[in-house]
Amino acid sequence: MTRMMWTADKIIKLSSMRLTHTRKQAAEAMGLTVGQVEGATERYKIKFKKVGENHHSAKHTDHDIELCRQLIDDGMSIREAARKMEISYGYLWSVLDGRYRACI
Repeated sequence: MTRMMWTADKIIKLSSMRLTHTRKQAAEAMGLTVGQVEGATERYKIKFKKVGENHHSAKHTDHDIELCRQLIDDGMSIREAARKMEISYGYLWSVLDGRYRACI
């Protein structure tokens, strides 16, 4: 079996998928095997990790979380922002603290 030749364009495309796709999804989208994608991720140090609304624990959109961040930056308390956006205080606190929805 011959080794896959990774061009700069393919590496960039694979890297751009790392935040929104699983390795399997990226392989299917690029017409490759999962093994080829896994080999490239190791070789080129590409870490697949879904973030924001693509993260498995996301309950709200990136837009909603950004609106909460803006409200808090404008002086509103986290509790008030959570109530206004109809998001649980505990969840919003965890998102802002980085425990949920890994950050970009």
